[in-house]
Amino acid sequence: MDEKLRTSDDWLKNWRASIAVKITAAVLYVVVFVGFAVAVLALRDVEENLKNEYTSEADLFSFMIQEDLKGIPVLSPFAVESIVRSHFLSFHFSAVAVTVDQQRTLVGSPPDKAFMLMRTPHVEDPELRTALRVVALELFFPPLHDTVKTRRNRFLITTGLATLFFGFFLTWVIRKFITRPFQTLVNATKAVSEGNLALRLDTDREDEFGYLGGFFNQMLDQIMKELSERKQAEERLSGYARELQESNKELKTFAYIASHDLRTPLVNMKGFAGELRFAIREINAVMNDVLPSLDENNRTRLVTAFLKDVPEALGFIDSSAGRMEELINAISKLSLLGRQELKTELIQVQTIVKSALRDLQLVIEKKGIKVNIGPLPEICADRNSLRMIFGSILDNAVKYLRPGVPGEIEITAEKAPDGTVFSIRDNGRGIPNEEIYKVFEMFRRIGEQDKPGEGVGLACVKTLVRRHGGRIWCESTPGAGTTFHFTIPENAGLPDQALG
Repeated sequence: MDEKLRTSDDWLKNWRASIAVKITAAVLYVVVFVGFAVAVLALRDVEENLKNEYTSEADLFSFMIQEDLKGIPVLSPFAVESIVRSHFLSFHFSAVAVTVDQQRTLVGSPPDKAFMLMRTPHVEDPELRTALRVVALELFFPPLHDTVKTRRNRFLITTGLATLFFGFFLTWVIRKFITRPFQTLVNATKAVSEGNLALRLDTDREDEFGYLGGFFNQMLDQIMKELSERKQAEERLSGYARELQESNKELKTFAYIASHDLRTPLVNMKGFAGELRFAIREINAVMNDVLPSLDENNRTRLVTAFLKDVPEALGFIDSSAGRMEELINAISKLSLLGRQELKTELIQVQTIVKSALRDLQLVIEKKGIKVNIGPLPEICADRNSLRMIFGSILDNAVKYLRPGVPGEIEITAEKAPDGTVFSIRDNGRGIPNEEIYKVFEMFRRIGEQDKPGEGVGLACVKTLVRRHGGRIWCESTPGAGTTFHFTIPENAGLPDQALG
């Protein structure tokens, strides 16, 4: 275990908030209160107890004097004084005054304000046999008030020292067996929160702290295991991301090279097709002179070949070359969109939408389409990309309206946790649910193929949206219309935004 966790004075830094200090203080308060209560109860009757002690000593002293005087043949003041002196030092009083037949003798020195008790032992005179001699004893004890005060002070000091010692002992016990293990756990938790996951607590205790330390270590083991698994997963994801980036890079490079390299043979093919068409015209000019010299069968075959079959084949070549050129242009366009730098700026989306609608104004007016534009925000994005996104979606909305149904297009926006969500809704043909996943695929067209296009418009839109760090999706009901949604984050267009 880290030795820093054993530092016993760290808890003093925040003693007001420390539970350990509160427990220790509470125990000390209880000990002091109990000690004070015991002192109060013990001192309440100290004066009465002292009087009882003095009375008992006086009675005992008187009894001892009385017993000793029984064996004296002649009872005289001198004899009584001698007996008193022999017992005087065994008791706590300061002085004794002995009176025998009105003759008073003082033994010792009585203090000021002494507490005095009288005792009169009656002794039979052996000479007279029937007469009783009176012996009077005046016993002088230390002043009652001073003695009570002394005893109280001594008791308070003793009780205070005992309470203090007991309190320190309990504090030591609490700190050793409760607060120190508790503080060790607190320090361990703090160390773990700072990233020291290799730390472990001692588990050789057999109390609650031992069990708690064991559970704490198990928790750290589980965290370490999960972090290790998470790190491995992140490394795998990082590897996949690198592979994906490489694949995207290779794909963009391939698209660029393919579109460039395919364009050369396509140009040659179109050029040679033009040469063939020119050659056919030359042959047709000569053929008019040759045909009369041929028989009917050969003349029919020659006319069919040069006037029907060859022009029809050249028409197929021209059509296929045109289609191939459209596909190459689409690939080049998509490749360019994936490689071009986004120049983000603050844009009024309302302006972009109105610009896209102006490009479609003739079709919109011709078909009587009603366009509703809701409040649109100001966002940070690439202007050209945003114009292409709205232009392509609005172009599809205008193209695929239902015949005979007044067209409606609605454009709205709302704030969301991941940025701004734009929605473009139409009441056109709609898309079957089983084909929605094809909408954003390259060269895929949905539904009836009665409109021109290459099937790359929405694929380009998806690329542009993702390059801005957003996402795009659609919801559609056949015969009711389609709604396209896409998001543009607040940090759109950063250089490292993921592509596709």
